[in-house]
Amino acid sequence: MTVRSTLLTVVVATCLAGCGRGPGIYESCIASDLSPSVEACTCSATLANAALSRRDQRHAAKIIAEPDLFLEYQRQASRQAFLDRYRAWGEAVDALCDEEPSAP
Repeated sequence: MTVRSTLLTVVVATCLAGCGRGPGIYESCIASDLSPSVEACTCSATLANAALSRRDQRHAAKIIAEPDLFLEYQRQASRQAFLDRYRAWGEAVDALCDEEPSAP
C-alpha cells in the first residue's frame, strides 16, 4: 500500500463515521467543466469535510462553481486566512485525488 493510498484510506475512514458530503463541494465539482470524474469529486468532498469548516466549504463550492470569484477573494484582506486553507485543501486534493494509477 502506498503512502498516498494509506493517507486517503485514513481520511475516508475518519470521515465516513460522521461526515456527509460537504455543502456543495461535490455538486459544484460534478457540475464543473473541469471535473475529472465522480471519484475525484467524491475524494475532494471527503477531504473538504476533513480539512475545511462548513463555512469554508461553502466558499470553496462557490469558487468551484464560479472560478473568477477566487480573484475577488484575493483582493479582500479579510479572505486571506480562508484562501490559505483553500490552497492547502487544493494541494491535498492534488496529492490524493488525482486520476493517475498508483505504482505497484
